[in-house]
Amino acid sequence: MKKLPDDIVQLLIKVINVKHLLYMYANVMQHLDGVSCGILKITYATNITFTLNLEQSIYINPKM
Repeated sequence: MKKLPDDIVQLLIKVINVKHLLYMYANVMQHLDGVSCGILKITYATNITFTLNLEQSIYINPKM
């Protein structure tokens, strides 16, 4: 299991004022080139906003 970096945990605790934080990593499509990570992050954020399943999404980079 991956661990969320401590600085991110501390920031989230301060921002949302909680004592404990539960999180999960999604098994998402990874970029294969060195330039599309920004596009994928925007796509992931959009999918989360609309409560779409990140683990079932397939993205076609040239069409994004």
